[in-house]
Amino acid sequence: VELISHKNPRLWLKKQVKIVLKSLIQGEKL
Repeated sequence: VELISHKNPRLWLKKQVKIVLKSLIQGEKL
């Protein structure tokens, strides 16, 4: 589990959401 050590947790959350969405889209294409 990654620790949220960023100064801006919202940016960190946005990055995590983008990663999850990318993996979901790739999974649907497969």
